[in-house]
Amino acid sequence: LHRKRRTGSTLMSSKVDDDDDGKDGKSDDGKKDEEEVIELREVEIEPNECAVDAALRLAVKFDTRRPLRGHWSISVIFDTVETRQIVDLGRTETAAYDGPSSFQFQVDGIDVGGVDEAVLANCGLLVAALVVDGDELVRVTMVVQITHDPKTGRLTRTVYSPIG
Repeated sequence: LHRKRRTGSTLMSSKVDDDDDGKDGKSDDGKKDEEEVIELREVEIEPNECAVDAALRLAVKFDTRRPLRGHWSISVIFDTVETRQIVDLGRTETAAYDGPSSFQFQVDGIDVGGVDEAVLANCGLLVAALVVDGDELVRVTMVVQITHDPKTGRLTRTVYSPIG
C-alpha cells in the first residue's frame, strides 16, 4: 500500500536569538519566539502495511521560508514508558533548499534486531530531522503503527503521513 498526502503543514522552529536584548529568543510576553521554517506539501511513504524490517522509501516535498543548507537525518524511535530505542537509518546528502524543495531517502531494510520485542510491538515514530550547521532545525514526525499479522506471525508496520 502506498500512502501519499497532499496538503500543507507548516513546521516551526525556535528563532535564533541574534540580538543582545537578554531575552534569549523570547518575546516581551516571555513566550519563545518562533519562525515558520518549512511548509510540507507532500509526503510519500513506501511500502506500507509490510514487515516491520522491510525496505523504506521516503519522499518529501516542501517549501522553505528562507534559504537553507543542510541534510535530513532519518531515524525510527521505538519507546514505551520504561525505555526508548532509536534506530538510525541514515541521512541525505547536504543540499541547498530555497523555495519549492524536496528530498528522497531510501534504505533496503530497517534493522530491528537490537530492539526488544516488547518495545517493538508498540507505536513508534519515523523521524526526518533537517540539520543545518550541526543543529536540528525542523523535525517531521510520522507515527509508525506496529501490529501482529496473525496470518504470518510477523510484525507489520504502517507509517502515517504527518499531513492530512
